[in-house]
Amino acid sequence: MKANKFRKDINALRMFAVISVVIYHFKPGLLNGGFVGVDIFFVISGFLMTSIILGGMSNNTFSIGNFYSSRLTRIVPPLAILCLVLIIFGWFYLAPFDYEQLGKHIRDSITFISNITYNRESGYFDSESKSKWLLHTWSLSVEFQFYLLYPVLLLSIIKLKLEKYIKEIILALIVLGFLLSIYMALKIPNSAYYTLPSRAWELLIGSLAYFYKDKRFNFLNSIGWGLLILSVLYVNDTMYWPSYFAILPTIGTLFILLSNKQSIIYDNIFIKNIGLWSYSIYLWHWPIVVYLYNEGLNGYLNIILGIFASIIMGAISYFSIEKIKFNRRLIVTITLIIIVYFLSVYIKSSNGLINVRYPEKVSLIERMKEAVDGNRVFPHDNYSIDTETNLVMVDHNSNETVLFIGDSFIQQYYPTAIVHNDVNSLFYTEGGCMPIPGVGDTKNKCKKMNDIETVLNDRKFSKIIIGGNWPSYLNKYNVNVDGNIFPLKSDVGRKIITDKINILLTQLKNNTDDVYFILPHPTNYRFSPNYIETIIINGESNEQYVDKDTIENSNEWYYNFINPILTSNEINKINPLNYLCSDGKCKTISNDYLPYYSDCCHMNSWYSKKIKYIF
Repeated sequence: MKANKFRKDINALRMFAVISVVIYHFKPGLLNGGFVGVDIFFVISGFLMTSIILGGMSNNTFSIGNFYSSRLTRIVPPLAILCLVLIIFGWFYLAPFDYEQLGKHIRDSITFISNITYNRESGYFDSESKSKWLLHTWSLSVEFQFYLLYPVLLLSIIKLKLEKYIKEIILALIVLGFLLSIYMALKIPNSAYYTLPSRAWELLIGSLAYFYKDKRFNFLNSIGWGLLILSVLYVNDTMYWPSYFAILPTIGTLFILLSNKQSIIYDNIFIKNIGLWSYSIYLWHWPIVVYLYNEGLNGYLNIILGIFASIIMGAISYFSIEKIKFNRRLIVTITLIIIVYFLSVYIKSSNGLINVRYPEKVSLIERMKEAVDGNRVFPHDNYSIDTETNLVMVDHNSNETVLFIGDSFIQQYYPTAIVHNDVNSLFYTEGGCMPIPGVGDTKNKCKKMNDIETVLNDRKFSKIIIGGNWPSYLNKYNVNVDGNIFPLKSDVGRKIITDKINILLTQLKNNTDDVYFILPHPTNYRFSPNYIETIIINGESNEQYVDKDTIENSNEWYYNFINPILTSNEINKINPLNYLCSDGKCKTISNDYLPYYSDCCHMNSWYSKKIKYIF
């Protein structure tokens, strides 16, 4: 089998994968499992790389240098041009904060370590994914890291004269990798999603199609496509990933590769062209998604136009970059890497080129940036009650301890607890989680919040403070009751969660009579330093605020839901709006232009230290 022989089934798989990803990113609700398109790409890559490497070795034509060169010249030019376009676009469109972040992400994308970067950025103070113009390049980084290691693995197997066991070795690595991905998804879900160790087995699965290329498995074709369709319809982003269910798209893709059915259906012009343009479409679609999101253009017409634009840009990139043959392609590729790398490093190191773009605002913007960057404070867990260190204790050597329960909206009061030294404070929190079993993120991190009884049994607390971003969770999370899933926004879901909240509040009251529930604090995009930076650049007044009525009206439905529950359980209420807003205005910046928040929704440390309503 020739490694470069065009296979229509692979092209059809690429079409299916990229369309699935594009639809998912533009409108997740239309195709819940569309993100599995990336897993399909991984399996295809594993098959093709195995064919190139082992096929070349079998006829003594393989060169590891040529292999690396071909991967670079295939992947880099379209990516580098996208990065250059974003650099030019960002100069005119992005404020220095955003431009600096873009520089960082371009640097890490062109050097294929962006998956590591995005893994590190995810968590408590993770900026929204749709502010990251190159977030999708994490998968390219995973693939390229695999390309670097895979030929070394295969050459080592042959050098050690173990080639007759090569299938068994690869199969063992697949099984071990699959088990590792399950473990990582349970323990460190972000790393499981973004990093090579938990993804390598998906690429290795593709190699099986090469090892059994001489056998005919025609009957597997329909089964394979059935598994892929099931994947995009059934899989959703609340599942562990990659883990058990990643078997569906990976095995489905393997079955199609094994069947090697070159159906006439694959000659359809749409399937053929989208498959050919798939890499470039993938590159261009996400920046378009980010732009539409940032501009608030989320209607169906804009989504359709965005998908169409992604295909057009993908076609242009394919014909003008991918398909063009020219001399010294490797030299051109390396030159592009160097240019993009140094431009991105300069943008990052110069704080988004503020000296060049806004010289008269430099001191003000740098002081604002320093106030934000130095105030993202929440420490690693340092205290354990049972066997696992999963709590944060602020120890002031007091006989009294206040228990904080919640998510990042509660974690933001950590600096408040630091400066209030009359009592100890124990934080039982996890970002993005409600402290109720069966609710929310089933990728593991919320499992920590199922141990409330263990925490309450540890001691009698002088006060318990509970709260969080519950309005958001009640609209987007599900509740799992004995394997049955109910959306919390449904009537059944609301009844179930009401009962669970009542049980939780009863548990808290059994520990102490002083239980306080924090209602929503002001949140709005106008609190974001990125938005405030724009205010400074435009020379606007420091009298920036969000109307208190606007915030109260947006939360009215939530007040109607939660207040009767709190009243019936005799829970004290804290309404931050009564303290953080005055004269109907919730200010977003201080008189000297320092942002109160680190993003749209979380207070900066210096501001949190001034809070008086907690203790």
